[in-house]
Amino acid sequence: MNVLNRDDNGPTTTGEVMHIHGWLYDLGCRIVGMGPHFRQETLTCAQPRPGERVLDVGCGTGILTRMAANAVGAEGEAVGVDPSPEMIQEAKRCAAKAHNRAEFHLGVIETLPFVDSSFDLVLSSMMLHHLPPALKTAGLQEVYRVLQPGGRLMVVDIDKPTGLLGRLLMFPWRNEPAVIDNLSGCVTKFIENAGFRNVHHPRPKQRGFISFWLAYKSE
Repeated sequence: MNVLNRDDNGPTTTGEVMHIHGWLYDLGCRIVGMGPHFRQETLTCAQPRPGERVLDVGCGTGILTRMAANAVGAEGEAVGVDPSPEMIQEAKRCAAKAHNRAEFHLGVIETLPFVDSSFDLVLSSMMLHHLPPALKTAGLQEVYRVLQPGGRLMVVDIDKPTGLLGRLLMFPWRNEPAVIDNLSGCVTKFIENAGFRNVHHPRPKQRGFISFWLAYKSE
């Protein structure tokens, strides 16, 4: 993988950065139903194939990245980037403990440390709602850049709530600047404006507020 040189402290970002212990983050994800089973649903939609190169943007502690590494096998590559040193440290520790081939780097979505057309598949799981509108645009354009022609993007994130449960769960977030676009149903527009085509939902909305988007870079 062609990784560009970056400051080891990681670049700065206008998005939200998780400065918490990795084990605590993983525990929180499991409590709210976003543990390994939820990550497997993401991979089922993305369908990583043996030998492919996969990037997980905003990888957190790397659960999804490690699962992707298993899916693409020894001939493929799976790389995770996150702006949080705490998350990357835990991701590397867990990968080493599991003898998993996934790689992890400090990095932000607006300046991904990879050359053009480096990946077949980019994953973004519950990350976009941490980015203000301008950064959603810039970040998705960077994702488009590092994907090879015909490559695909898999996004899982907060969407416009439907049903009473979805509206109740998302009510506390209604005034969060970074989340408003998601709650207004604008994620598809952001993906399309970055240049992606055939943007669609490979599976139904979950819990009334979590959607899955699959999109493609033009050949």
